[in-house]
Amino acid sequence: MGCQQLLDGCHDWVSRNMNNSESGTLRLTIFKSWFIAAVVLHRDDKGWLIPFLLWLGLFIRFVTTYVPTRLVTSPIQKVWMTAVYHPWHKIPEKFRTPALAVIALSAILIGTFATEESDDNTRANRCVSLAGLILMIAIFWITSRNRKAVVWQTIIVGMLAQFLLALFVLRSKAGVSVTFLTAMSSIFRY
Repeated sequence: MGCQQLLDGCHDWVSRNMNNSESGTLRLTIFKSWFIAAVVLHRDDKGWLIPFLLWLGLFIRFVTTYVPTRLVTSPIQKVWMTAVYHPWHKIPEKFRTPALAVIALSAILIGTFATEESDDNTRANRCVSLAGLILMIAIFWITSRNRKAVVWQTIIVGMLAQFLLALFVLRSKAGVSVTFLTAMSSIFRY
């Protein structure tokens, strides 16, 4: 009996003997048990990563199937409105873009120059990279046909998001794991 036949037989049994909610709970319990076993057996190596990603995908599928979206989006909306939207709209409109630029530039400068130096990553090299970034944006703006149509908020937020993502990937342990995932994906190409 092949693995696919076994899975089909289990699926048929579950669909005959349980209603939709019970079968979803059973599936979640089986996958949760499988994930826990994978973590326990492979806690010292990276063997837990692939089962975790599979379990995460199945868990997200389960949650998006059985849990109403408003239970997730409602708290996120409340936090966003109180922490970002209302304070941002208290700033007069003509000061919003400069305020955003100051915040983004501060974050980029602190993130660029506060971390430790290494032989191939000196502060001088970082300064050259930052100057090149600013120069490229300036060149694009200068060569633009309609400079008034440039939406600076989009550019500033995009640069800040890209910088924060780079800091996460290059400087945190979780980011190094993301880099490891990228390397692991090359296994599945062949």
